[in-house]
Amino acid sequence: MQTIAKLREQIDNVDERIIKLLGERFLLLRQIGEQKKMEEKSIIDVDREISIVERMQKIGGEQGVPNSVIRSVWNAIFAESRKEQKK
Repeated sequence: MQTIAKLREQIDNVDERIIKLLGERFLLLRQIGEQKKMEEKSIIDVDREISIVERMQKIGGEQGVPNSVIRSVWNAIFAESRKEQKK
């Protein structure tokens, strides 16, 4: 059995990977925001957001992540994504 300190070290590594992936996501969404501005498209795409949450819930379920956590995380990501794309 691993020590709490060793497990926390592993969590820290996972957290760093999550932040790096969020950084990649925000880089891409900024590009999408620019494209939407050029094409005069709405920042909000509810159908896409629903599709993402449903897909993530399926993947999350396979990983033991509760749907409530997935909804909370993705709702926060969507809210910040909209703000970023409006800049």
